Amino acid sequence: MKSFKRIIVAFALICSLLLPTVGITSVYAAKTPTTPTGYTKAEDVEYVKVGNYVVNWGVRDEKATFLSTHAQNFYTGSYVYSTMKNLSGGTSQSNASSSALYSSLKTLMSSKHSYKTSYDATKDLYKYTDCVDSDYSKISSFYSATSLNGGWGSSPSWNREHTWPNSKGLGGQDENDIMMLRPTATSENSSRGNTAYGDGGSYYDPNCEGQNVRGDCARIVLYVYTRWGNTSYMWGQSGVMQNMDTLLKWMAEDPVDTWEMGRNDAVQSITGTRNVFVDYPEYAWLLFGEEIPKGITTPSMSMACDHKNTVNVAYKAPTCTEDGNQAGVKCLDCGANITNAQTIKATGHSYSEETIITQPTCSVAGLKSFTCLNCHENITQPIPKTAHTFGSGTVTTQPTCTTAGVRTYTCSVCGGNKNETIEAPGHNYIGESCSVCGEQKANVNTEGVVFELGADGSSSHYDNGTSATSYVETVGGYTLNITGASNIFPNSRDAKGNGCLKVGSGGAAGSFSFTVPNEIVKVVLKVAQHKANTTSVKVNDDTYTISTASNNGEYTDIEVDTTTNKTISFATLTSGKRCMINSIIFYGEETSGGGEVLPSECEHTNVTQIQAVAPTCTKTGLTAGSKCADCGEILLAQQIVAASGHSYENGTCTVCGATSGEQGGNQGGTEQQPSDLTVVANPQAGVAYKFGMIQTMAGTDVYYLAGGMHSTYYLATTADSSAALDVYLENTNGGYYLYAMINGVKNYINCVVSGTHVNAVYETTASTVYTYNTEKQTVITSVDGVDYLLGTRNDKNYTSIGPCKVADDPFYAKFYAVGSGNEGGNEGGNEGGNEGGNTGNEGNQGGGEEQPKCNHEYGEWVTTKEPTTSEAGEKTRTCIHCGETQKATISPIVAEKKGCKSSIDFGSMGIIALAVASVIIDRKRKK
Repeated sequence: MKSFKRIIVAFALICSLLLPTVGITSVYAAKTPTTPTGYTKAEDVEYVKVGNYVVNWGVRDEKATFLSTHAQNFYTGSYVYSTMKNLSGGTSQSNASSSALYSSLKTLMSSKHSYKTSYDATKDLYKYTDCVDSDYSKISSFYSATSLNGGWGSSPSWNREHTWPNSKGLGGQDENDIMMLRPTATSENSSRGNTAYGDGGSYYDPNCEGQNVRGDCARIVLYVYTRWGNTSYMWGQSGVMQNMDTLLKWMAEDPVDTWEMGRNDAVQSITGTRNVFVDYPEYAWLLFGEEIPKGITTPSMSMACDHKNTVNVAYKAPTCTEDGNQAGVKCLDCGANITNAQTIKATGHSYSEETIITQPTCSVAGLKSFTCLNCHENITQPIPKTAHTFGSGTVTTQPTCTTAGVRTYTCSVCGGNKNETIEAPGHNYIGESCSVCGEQKANVNTEGVVFELGADGSSSHYDNGTSATSYVETVGGYTLNITGASNIFPNSRDAKGNGCLKVGSGGAAGSFSFTVPNEIVKVVLKVAQHKANTTSVKVNDDTYTISTASNNGEYTDIEVDTTTNKTISFATLTSGKRCMINSIIFYGEETSGGGEVLPSECEHTNVTQIQAVAPTCTKTGLTAGSKCADCGEILLAQQIVAASGHSYENGTCTVCGATSGEQGGNQGGTEQQPSDLTVVANPQAGVAYKFGMIQTMAGTDVYYLAGGMHSTYYLATTADSSAALDVYLENTNGGYYLYAMINGVKNYINCVVSGTHVNAVYETTASTVYTYNTEKQTVITSVDGVDYLLGTRNDKNYTSIGPCKVADDPFYAKFYAVGSGNEGGNEGGNEGGNEGGNTGNEGNQGGGEEQPKCNHEYGEWVTTKEPTTSEAGEKTRTCIHCGETQKATISPIVAEKKGCKSSIDFGSMGIIALAVASVIIDRKRKK
């Protein structure tokens, strides 16, 4: 029996884990307002008050079949319904306002009206009178019931609707009455205008927004007509309501709901008065001398039902989730309780203390459960992950004077890593030499080092249309490194064809910053307005107006003293007002003896040639280039040469010998074109790959492209695989760096935090460590404890690559090797047999080029399992490039023989003997 119970408990636990997670914060929290439903009498209503204000407790379209407690207390003395209903009303819509009943109703509402709201105050009171299901952080648009933000704000999406238009007789305190003013979405207010309510094309039907509010509108109009005496504009197309017949028809078709009753209570708590036509709709028919229709539902139910059709109701106990009722008599026609039969509210769950199912860790969320003590319902709730335990970290890349380092933190619990950049400290000059690295201080005289931004060209106002987040230019021993940039365009020209940096775009301002070396005492920025746009710019804390145009090739000099502040920030101050920066000049202290020749004046007499790289069938090449061996300036930049593609003859490439896969692919599957790329399942360090993704939703293949950023957050891509840049993995501690070669320089793909975003940038220094995920076949990195991979989000198909959260399930970038006919070859070799490719090996061979291989270089052997006298051990070594491991067996330990001593361990035998004896003694005791 105990075993059976254990099975049942285990089964229940498994089922609870499969159920959707349910929030249970209310188990121990204070009771909060809930959506009221099924109220049958005033005593059932659970009022929520904020100060002296009552919160609307009702629900739209739930018929009100009782008067609230506030309503019952409002009508006293001669104003009770049993007295008022006997007063004479009018005989038509034309003379109702001169009747005794009209006068008495007007006196009742006006005498109780103790506080009259202002028009401005109403916008902060709707959260009580017009809230959504008792939630006073949101308000309900009157006509459509759309949920609106409860706060008014600087640019609200809603306004105040005069249900009785302001142009039709309002002009005093009646214009500000919150009973008549209702919150609506701006579009709904505009749609109605000041058109009269009614049926037909010349009138406004308030039900056009999808909610039944005709009766609400009729009762509001009657309120203003009676309370404020606005009788002249009541009827007709030029008035507020089409006619009496329409008004009474709407009231009968759309009876009072609990939301109107709840609003009446809320308004009364603010102003002191109520709309009598909500509490007693019967007054509408009595006021115009009409007979009250039989069978209509009203809150008072005084005239609606004679309760002739009743039924005895048995007692029903409430449960956690279902209401019960007392025994009594109930009317079948109107649902009223004649004798007892009152509803007993559901008790609600009473949950036990939490039971921990799974303890959380820093990598996996936990799970806890609660069981109702009454009905035994079980629900579960996740327990958030715990924080990582990173410790003090280890420096994995030492910083130098000019390059940043990396500190890696490893969680001692789950082994996850995060990296932190160690800023480059800069040179520490003692005299003319850096005490750290020994570099000699560059001799810069007052004529300065000039950074000419961009290359010269002939096109006016030209840029490549792609903004950059950084820009680097080196002249002699100095580097201008612009960072933190937005809306800057480095590859630009002014009207005279001079290279420059455009700052700002058509609809947005631009900004950037850079740091100057310690010995630089002054910086000059040469700035001109873009086209005819007079521009205000801010450099550090100073504002300048730039009116010199780049059209005439002239620039304004902005001089910045850098003797104390080595950081310069630059920004345009007005969106759309762009500027051009022709050059930035560094100035140092004047040297004695007139100074030496500036690095910027290098005549480039010592030129180093950069060899061309010939393209292959599958890989891009580079044109020849050159650079100055003295100052390092690139004199002739290398250009990318597209891969030539295979030249097949009889299924074999005449250039590289690759087979097209026709023998293995024609029979077994569809042959791919020679330019197709195939995914590499296990990429290796130092091997060239194409890096990109197949976007199935967009039907587009995109690959990483040299030449810049697509936007602030994404890397540029191309659909032409032959034009795509080769990407490499580089081994580092705990993973890989990812880089591409551009003009002979490694450009690392790093992920950096910028505000609330993580951006993909390429930099000359590596900072992001990736690990290869075999499940997704891509690289993943962790930024501030969140895992990112390079790809595009699943709800959009960008032709670009950027960092995406792993949890967002994006299209992620993979590594591709150039192949041909791979799919057809594999299928032909494996399935086509003799027909498709002779053998499986021949079929696979036809499928594409052989995957790149690593020239393994293994580290030291590491013992992973110690040998014993009875079992062999194991040791492992790992390739320092690609991570491939080798295993080897360690022979068992040979026991040393000493004479004829038995190998039996008598100490162990003694322990076993004691254990057996203990069991025997225990059994004897039980007997």
